[in-house]
Amino acid sequence: MVNSIILKYKFTAKELDNETSYTYFGARYYDSELSGWLSVDPMSDKYPSLSPYCYTADNPVVLVDPNEMFIGDFYDQNGKYLGTDGIDDKKVYVVTNTNEIKQIKETNRQGSTTNVNDLKSIVELPSKAIRSQMMQIINKNKNNPFREYGGIFGIDLEGKERVIWAKSGPQVDPNNQTFGSIDVFDTANPEEKNIISIILGTFHSHGAEKQKINTDPWSFGVTSYGGESKNLFHLDPEPTDADINNALNRSSIIKGNNYVFGIYNNTVYIYNGNGVIATFPMEKFGTVGD
Repeated sequence: MVNSIILKYKFTAKELDNETSYTYFGARYYDSELSGWLSVDPMSDKYPSLSPYCYTADNPVVLVDPNEMFIGDFYDQNGKYLGTDGIDDKKVYVVTNTNEIKQIKETNRQGSTTNVNDLKSIVELPSKAIRSQMMQIINKNKNNPFREYGGIFGIDLEGKERVIWAKSGPQVDPNNQTFGSIDVFDTANPEEKNIISIILGTFHSHGAEKQKINTDPWSFGVTSYGGESKNLFHLDPEPTDADINNALNRSSIIKGNNYVFGIYNNTVYIYNGNGVIATFPMEKFGTVGD
């Protein structure tokens, strides 16, 4: 009886189906007779430099991936996976220093991991659950691109992560203004007021472009057809001086960083009271990590 139980479990610590010779890892099956996977890693699109059929980045000695889902920690500012610290803590870091990026990539190629404490340019992103909620800002912007949307995120009174949305900012006239405003602490839902005990960060949008009809066929710099032409306006995507000053003034009550969603150029700007410290592609912001 003991031997039959032992034989069911291989070096992977996963139970083997003796009838099919398949081992289920939680996200895909492994065929121990063929020594290969029966499907691609469902997270393979997050790591384009790796084979979609590999396991633990082809480094099972150093890395552990119990559910065959998540292996990495470090990304560059283009959203490209660089390597891992070997710790399954689901944290995601953006690395901004060129030399440190090269160091992590080389370490990863050698099958080793990089210690977070050895890096100086890393910026930790919020959890994937928080980032996924923050991404709702895109749909809000589609309804009206000339208001700012956002809020705060952190730990509530029950110890759970929460995103608290603020009332949208005032309407912006794109003919006369290049940026809008929002009070991220002006809670939209009164029942959510003051339920955050630890504020980890703030976020808000800088709106997208919008078309304007120009009836003057001779407008400078605009191609016109039949007396009508289209100008495109947008709000500046980067954090303003006011945003950075606000971050500086709030540094004593906010434990992390602040985020501006630059809708116009699809970029998330991460900043504090000293200015922008990192950027990240908006389309990847809510999907990297686990």
